Amino acid sequence: MSEAYFARSFRHAFGIPPHRYLLTRRIEQAATLLRDTDLGITDITFATGWASLRTFGRIFRDLAGKSPSACRPAC
Repeated sequence: MSEAYFARSFRHAFGIPPHRYLLTRRIEQAATLLRDTDLGITDITFATGWASLRTFGRIFRDLAGKSPSACRPAC
């Protein structure tokens, strides 16, 4: 199966591309850690597989609608 065929099939089955699905799952995991632990945002960034705090914050804001620090008490 080629990458392109997989991506089309995945998008057809789930309604979003595989990369977006993966980003969404990682941000959901980060939101859970923000809500349920006292770990720092930098620790959560690396624990959920992000190499850059800036990228994590931007993607988190795009998908969750607020910054990681704003999500801390209310997520």
